[in-house]
Amino acid sequence: MKKIYIICMCLILITVSNLSFAEKNEPDEHDYIFELLDREDGLSNLSVSHIIQDKFGFMWFSTQGGLNYYNGREMKVFRTTAFDETGLVHNLIQTMYYDEDMHELWIGTYQGISHYIIESNIFENFTVENNNLSNPVVTSIVKDSENNIWVGTLDGLNKLEKDSKIFKQIEIPEKAVRSLLIDSNNQLLLGTHNGLYSYNKNMEKLNKVPIDLPSPYVMVVKEFEKGLLTLGWWSC
Repeated sequence: MKKIYIICMCLILITVSNLSFAEKNEPDEHDYIFELLDREDGLSNLSVSHIIQDKFGFMWFSTQGGLNYYNGREMKVFRTTAFDETGLVHNLIQTMYYDEDMHELWIGTYQGISHYIIESNIFENFTVENNNLSNPVVTSIVKDSENNIWVGTLDGLNKLEKDSKIFKQIEIPEKAVRSLLIDSNNQLLLGTHNGLYSYNKNMEKLNKVPIDLPSPYVMVVKEFEKGLLTLGWWSC
């Protein structure tokens, strides 16, 4: 049975901020050096939703104005081009998943998913109209040990059928999926607006995890240490 840590996301931000102010004048042999990247450096938008470092050390930033690639010297921006279905599906990006084995990005936007094959510089797009995605707003993407791609949206859970490239929609009690995690037991966990769920792949159904939460809005599900879950919840 996993232990579960429940953390208020707002408190995390406040605590980290207070620590940084309290310690900024104290000498530290491990001082960090911060480099500011903004529009002057080529960043397409100041609203950054996700940051990924790939296996070669390069940085990828998802923003509300496209995808940004940073090699340490210069920024390259990928944006949607009108009437071009081979580029980024939408500029407003919500989330990203990096497939290290394949060196590929799965990019969740407000108009579906762009699968970016980095080495070939090819975007493969998945939408509600063409691929049976349950909702255009994609909130979370993850890959399991069997190479299945799972997608959470504001209206349900989706599994990509590899051969047809059509999504199978999984019935879910709560529409909005905010976070997906494949844990160390290869169990798919979902953070939703109605608590934490696990997916039973044999029965192809979701089961609510019976834990008492301070808030039903589970926004983040992480396993920083094997066997320990950390949940970030939202409280209005």
